[in-house]
Amino acid sequence: MKHKNYLRCFIFTLFAGLFIVGTQAYAATQIAKVTSFKGDVVIQAGTKFISVKQIGQPVNTGDRIQTKKGEVELTFNDGAVLKVRPFTNTSVDEREEKSGFWIFKTKKPVRRLTCFVGKMRFKSGSSKRENYLQTPTSVCALRGSDAAVGYNNIDSLLNMYQGEAAVTGKFLKGFFADPGVSAADKSAVYKSLSTAHETVQKAKTPAALAKAKVKALEVVKEASKELSKNADPAVKEQAQLAGAAADASIAAAKARAAAEETKNAKEDAAKAKEKAEKEKQQAEEEAEKAKEEAEKAKEEAAKAREEAAKAKDKAEKEKLEVVAKEAEENAKKAEAEAKKAEAEAKKAEADANKAAGAEKKAAEAEKKADQAADDAEAAADEGAKAADAGDLAGAEKAAKDAEKAADDAADAKEEASDAVKDVVTTTAETTAETTAETTSETTSETTSETTSETTAATTTAATTTSTSSTTSTTSTTTTTTTSKETTVSPSS
Repeated sequence: MKHKNYLRCFIFTLFAGLFIVGTQAYAATQIAKVTSFKGDVVIQAGTKFISVKQIGQPVNTGDRIQTKKGEVELTFNDGAVLKVRPFTNTSVDEREEKSGFWIFKTKKPVRRLTCFVGKMRFKSGSSKRENYLQTPTSVCALRGSDAAVGYNNIDSLLNMYQGEAAVTGKFLKGFFADPGVSAADKSAVYKSLSTAHETVQKAKTPAALAKAKVKALEVVKEASKELSKNADPAVKEQAQLAGAAADASIAAAKARAAAEETKNAKEDAAKAKEKAEKEKQQAEEEAEKAKEEAEKAKEEAAKAREEAAKAKDKAEKEKLEVVAKEAEENAKKAEAEAKKAEAEAKKAEADANKAAGAEKKAAEAEKKADQAADDAEAAADEGAKAADAGDLAGAEKAAKDAEKAADDAADAKEEASDAVKDVVTTTAETTAETTAETTSETTSETTSETTSETTAATTTAATTTSTSSTTSTTSTTTTTTTSKETTVSPSS
């Protein structure tokens, strides 16, 4: 019975403040504050990762502290002090635990400090609270006021400065150096928290935040896996319960992340539909305009042909025949443009219908994903309740139910993504085709204009040259004649 009561409290420790599962959450209670620090220190409090920047930063029960090239000192409400060395990951918790049997049960205040890697030193305070220093493999019930505990991924380390300790498991006793960065780099819990912290810092959108929540919960999962190595049977059992509850919570968080991504896909589909509708309207307007221009060109061609037929003068008739022929050619071109515009309008209509269908599919997928996420969160709630009651089978069943719901949410997300991908691809192709046609037409027009201008310039240059030559010749001839006349004149 004592173990069962301890287990329930220990589940609280692992999940306290971590939005546990679904909608269930435990109220965070401040138990200490930062009284000194230097370097990189991060506190994981629920879904938040807080970089310590000031003295007085509150620390709540269930919080996890991680250092890099830094260290931090926490002072508890009763004056107890915990110093956390560089490259350390530790969790802190205070609560009441039941002990005894039947009507002789009593409650006692307990403080549990767990070092998952690194080194920490603890000095007890003025209260009668029992202090337990723990590692993944061992538990030390402190019967003194000053001790250091560490873990290097292999050995649990203990150095008593004052007092004694009741130990469960194996500790290497005596002074020990900081396990350091090499041990931290090999610690699953340490690495998991580093990844979660980085993910949360980068997350800005609802979908990204939901994924960050998964990473935060994975820290709890890694902690439960580490504690399954503990020599205390109660801790092992608790680690299994906490692991099952964590699995359910992670599945629920993944389902919610999938639901957020499905929502994004639906929004993309709605935007694609709106764009397709505008393009359809524009294409229909252009088709109508092209049709009107074709009709007008046809009428002008008929009128020109009629005027040519009425002409009696041969020269005038030939001139009007040329005009009529040009008008008919223009009418044919206008008719071709009208047909092309009509075809583009039909394609735009088909694209709009496709986009509307994609939006409908995405909306249906969004409903499925939301329902699946709700189901996963409900299962996670059941998993937390089962774990709290010590029901491992119930917690594992809840985890499987949550994972199935998460799979359903992921399938819904894929359905929405496929629908949107199809629409986005179609829109991109249409835009590319339109751009290519516009570029081709512009290039053609530019080339035609350039050629025309070049030809005109060449003709002008040639004419100018010819005129210049003629002028030069005339000038020469005149000079010669004048010269002859001048020469002959005196002899005559």
